[in-house]
Amino acid sequence: MFMLNLTPVGQQEDKTISVNGVEYEIPTRQATAIASILARAFFTFGKPETVVSESGKKLMTVIIAAWEDSFPAESDTWYNQRRDELANERSLHDSVVAGGSNSITYPYWLFQMMNWAFPNDRWANKETVSYLWDNFPVFRSSNYTGANYKKSKGVKL
Repeated sequence: MFMLNLTPVGQQEDKTISVNGVEYEIPTRQATAIASILARAFFTFGKPETVVSESGKKLMTVIIAAWEDSFPAESDTWYNQRRDELANERSLHDSVVAGGSNSITYPYWLFQMMNWAFPNDRWANKETVSYLWDNFPVFRSSNYTGANYKKSKGVKL
């Protein structure tokens, strides 16, 4: 039996649906739209199993665009922070002496979308990190990749 449990505005903004006694949150229209776009792209690009492929790269491009459109505050903050961090980064020698640093990082909601599309990818894997660093500047948190320590060629965020 399906029951929609809507409480008056002001008391509780969460909307839930009960299915066989289990409560589920009703997704927002935005979440439904994002899921629809990503699912369509997933099937259009041949259901890629990993981001480290041509079809995976195309899907990741769609995921990043969907994240930027759906979470503008997070993406604006993210890009501004990355720009500042890259401009003020320590030298490679100083970073190593200080214990190293991560060459890539992931924004929260973008990471959630990535895990949905590529559930079997290991995001800290050396090959994956190097591929993402080379192909998607949005993830760069260092001018040096941890995989092979090559200097960035001035790619702008």
